[in-house]
Amino acid sequence: MNVIDELPEPPERGFASDNAAGIHPVVLDAMIAANSGRSLAYGEDPWTQECHQRLRDLFGPESTPFLVWGGTGANVMALATMLRPAEAVLCSRWAHIHVDEAAAPERILGAKLIAVPSPDGKVRPEQI
Repeated sequence: MNVIDELPEPPERGFASDNAAGIHPVVLDAMIAANSGRSLAYGEDPWTQECHQRLRDLFGPESTPFLVWGGTGANVMALATMLRPAEAVLCSRWAHIHVDEAAAPERILGAKLIAVPSPDGKVRPEQI
């Protein structure tokens, strides 16, 4: 039996998929308003350009926004800024990226997720 399997379950988790709930009415109204007329796709539309400009206003003119569809894409992109292929992430066995991302970080980045024992869901420096 694996040592990790012998650990108690973590406290109740409050995280859910970003796909588990309906869209906020304000977001839906904006989508309906944008769904008229014609516009180029793949970042050439006025909404993407406005979004990029607002993010540059917020984070600085040298920043580069990378818009993604959902939480998994955002998590993979965040890890991509820190990892190279064949590198690894140490995480709790209950970490969202380990349990809920369906191996997307490993598949897309070529990086390994290494789950370490953590009775309370937190990895501490002395465990490494």
